[in-house]
Parts: sequence; structure tokens; C-alpha cells
Amino acid sequence: MTKGHSPRWLVEQRKQPHRKPHTPPKRKFALDWKFWSGLLIAVIALWLTVEDRPTVSLGPPLDTKNLLSTQIVIVNNGVLAINDVSFAIYVRSCKLKGGPETDFVAIEDYQPPTKTLQPGEPVTTNFNVIVGNSSLGRGIRLVGGYDAPEFLKFDIALIASFRPTWAPFWTRTKAFRFTAVPTSGGMMMQQVPAEDIESEYRKQFHP
Repeated sequence: MTKGHSPRWLVEQRKQPHRKPHTPPKRKFALDWKFWSGLLIAVIALWLTVEDRPTVSLGPPLDTKNLLSTQIVIVNNGVLAINDVSFAIYVRSCKLKGGPETDFVAIEDYQPPTKTLQPGEPVTTNFNVIVGNSSLGRGIRLVGGYDAPEFLKFDIALIASFRPTWAPFWTRTKAFRFTAVPTSGGMMMQQVPAEDIESEYRKQFHP
């Protein structure tokens, strides 16, 4: 080694660019897919738990000879109260013995005794009350009498309108449909799938 000169290996090392120590990149906040799947399931379960579910079912008739005396039971099957409850009444078809057939009739809304239904709270009415003093009801009594009108066809829908407690400005709807079917003892009301009855009603009366 010549005096005053640095070793070759040191000179070559000095020529190499200075490298900063390697640090791993910061990992962005990300969670396992299992977490998101679990969260989604939890949200869906919560929704199904608190979702307001009014139901309408049939009870026995008050008079076995009078189809319209069939009882209607309205229940809030959700876990929260539902408010501003009312029912639009849509008669898709009605025919009595000795009378003309009436189709696509909307009669005035039915308002339960209380506008707010608490969870599990039932309200019982009947088709006589719902049809009431409408022109259709008067026609039924005129042709068939009040006590035992003889129906050949009766297809009616109740379209519930209500506001959930957790969304007081959101009006929701749910349709229920009932038809008269022949039995050995005469006609009786039977609940059938609503299918597209609500959209048909709105197309007829709220286009």
C-alpha cells in the first residue's frame, strides 16, 4: 500500500451510493374478510330482529252464513311500535248471486281504532266493518241482504300503510290478499299470496 493512499476496497466502498436502511412499508388499515362477513351477518340479523312486520290473518266468521262476518286479525309482529297504521281497501272482483260482477273498486281506507300498534298487539275487525257504508257495501246489502249475502266471487286486498318507529318519516306498505273459495258448507274466505296486487292497485288508482 502506497503511503497517503487509501486501500482499494475502501475507495470502492466510498464510491457506492449511500443506501438508507430498509424499512417495510406501512400497512394500510385492512381487516380479514372473515371480519367483514361477520359484520354483515350481524347487521342482517339486527335488521331482521327490529324490522317491523305487521301481519293480517283470518279468524272464524261471526256468522257462518255471512261471508263478510269473517274476522280479520291485525298484529304487529315486530319488536318496535308502528305508527300511522291504515289500510287501503281494493276489491279486485265481487259478484253476488242475482247481481252484476263488480271489478277493480277502491273504497275508503280502513283506520284501526288505534293508529299505533305496539309489538304483539292484535286488532280484530271483520269484512263487514271494512266494507262498511261504501257504495260497494250498500250494493251488497241491496242485492244480497245484510245477514247472508250469497257470494259467487269475492277477491279483496288490504294494503297496509305504516311508519316504523325508527324511521318516522318513511312510509312503508305491505299488501294482503283474500279470496272466497267454495266449500261443502258454502263460501269461505281464504288468504292467498299477495303477488303483484299492490302494483295493480296503484296502476288502477294512483298511476
